Amino acid sequence: MSCWGGTSRRLVLALARRPVVTKTSTGIVGLPVDPHARTNLIALSEKILVELKGIPEDAFYRQSVESIVNYRLKTLQSIEDEEAIEEEIGMGQLEELIEQAEDELSCIADYKEAKMWEVMKELNPPEFKTGGTDDEAK
Repeated sequence: MSCWGGTSRRLVLALARRPVVTKTSTGIVGLPVDPHARTNLIALSEKILVELKGIPEDAFYRQSVESIVNYRLKTLQSIEDEEAIEEEIGMGQLEELIEQAEDELSCIADYKEAKMWEVMKELNPPEFKTGGTDDEAK
């Protein structure tokens, strides 16, 4: 019996020869590769969800951001391959999603500081309905 616990020598050699692909560039000027992009994006997503708790549950902004972040977090937690994650989310490279998450954290802080949910109630914006015809809207 081999020291590989029954694993065939041919399989071990094939895996050893397999090229290791390391991302060297995002292809975007000024956006460096993050070697821990998936892990960092998971942490940022979890932080966003915590920060959103300071906004009322019925605020449309909170509901929208929670929906997007929960979908992305579920994808990040269920898929390990970064290219597959990028394909599934469909919003760019993980490094770009990290920038978006950092920007969202800044927006959340501003939203909470200005209590924008109160401003939105005061403005009383019209409700938009989807799926109807122009005649139904009149």
